[in-house]
Amino acid sequence: MTMRKIGNRLIWTHSEEPAPDFWDNWFSGKGALQEKISSLMLSHTIDSCETVLLEYLPKAGKILEAGCGYGRVLIPLMNRGFDIEGIEYSKRLVDEINRSFPQVPIRWGDATAIDKPSGYYAGYLSLGVMEHVIEGPGVFLDECFRVLAPGGVAFISVPFYDFLWQLRSPWLLKGWPDEESEEVFFQWHFTRNEFISLVEKSGLKVQKAGSYGVRYGALRSVPFWGWLQRRRGGHRLWKMLGFLEGRANATGWMQWAIARRPE
Repeated sequence: MTMRKIGNRLIWTHSEEPAPDFWDNWFSGKGALQEKISSLMLSHTIDSCETVLLEYLPKAGKILEAGCGYGRVLIPLMNRGFDIEGIEYSKRLVDEINRSFPQVPIRWGDATAIDKPSGYYAGYLSLGVMEHVIEGPGVFLDECFRVLAPGGVAFISVPFYDFLWQLRSPWLLKGWPDEESEEVFFQWHFTRNEFISLVEKSGLKVQKAGSYGVRYGALRSVPFWGWLQRRRGGHRLWKMLGFLEGRANATGWMQWAIARRPE
C-alpha cells in the first residue's frame, strides 16, 4: 500500500481494487467470524465514536447502516434498543450472517441504490465506505439525502487528510500510479473542508465534525512511529494517543460529520 498526493486529496493505493470479490475475501479473511458476531450479540459497546452516535442518533424511527460489514457497530446499537438495519455489499458475508444469525437485520444491498422509498429512514450511518469509489462520494451522499426523512440525521465517516499527513505531504509521491505499477486505487483521504463541502453539496447540513483513529493514524502517517513506541518510555506515547482518542479534532485516521436533512 502506498499513499500519494493528488490535488488537495490523498489517494491510498493497493494491489487490489475494492471490488465485490475483494470485500468477500476481506471479510472471510477476518477469521472466527461467528465468534466475533457471537461476542457482539452480548455487547453494548461501540468502539468508534460511541458518545457522538448515542447523542445524535434518533431514538425513534428506523436507522440504516449502509455498508455495515459484519455488524461491528450495528449489533451493539441494536442491543441498545435502536431500530436499526444494515445493508452490505459482500454477498458471501451477508449469506453467512443470515444463515448463522438470522436475528441480525443485515441484508445484501448497494449503498448507491438503496431498496427503500425516499424519506424512509430517520437515521443513516456510513463508516468508512464512501471513500472507495474513484469518482468520489457524491453518489453515496445523494442517496443518503434521498432516503433520509426531513429532519433525519446522518453520521458519515471517511479517511482524514489530517495535519500529520499535511506535514508529510511534500515527501509523498505525486499523481496517479503509472500503467506498469501493480498498485491501483483503493481509497481517498479528504481534508476537513472538502469533506464538509461534499456532504453539504448533497443538500445535507453539517452540524458537527470530528475525528477518530488517532493511534492508527499516527502509526500510518508518522515515520518510525512503530519504532518509537518500542523504545524505552514508548508506552507513554501510546497511552497519550489513547487519551487523545475522542478528544482530538485535527488528527486521526478517520474523520466524521453529523449532518441533517433540512425539514
